[in-house]
Amino acid sequence: MVNIDRDERRTQRYQEVRINVNVDQMTEMLETAARRGDRDVRELAKDILKDGVSKVTGLHELGFGGDGRPPDPYEHASVRAGRNNYHVYLGKKGGRYFIVNITA
Repeated sequence: MVNIDRDERRTQRYQEVRINVNVDQMTEMLETAARRGDRDVRELAKDILKDGVSKVTGLHELGFGGDGRPPDPYEHASVRAGRNNYHVYLGKKGGRYFIVNITA
C-alpha cells in the first residue's frame, strides 16, 4: 500500500470537467424536468428551483465526495441550491442535454 498525502489523494480522485454547464442552462433544464421528468425528478427539480440555483459545476465524475459520502463514480453536475447540494445526471438526445436523475 502506498501512502499518499491528502491533497494528492484528492487530485487523483478528481476528473476533468467534460462539459461546462452554467447556472442559466441548469435552471432551464430544471424547469423542463419540473414539468416533464418522472415523479421523483419533478419533485427534486421543483425543490431546487424553489431554493434557487446558486452554483453549478460542469459535468464530471468522481470529485471529492462530501458529507461523509465517497466520490460519485457516475458522470454528473453538482448543483448548489439554498443550503443543499445535489448531483444532477444528464442525458443527451438530438444534441440537447436533459436531466435523467437527481440525487440529494
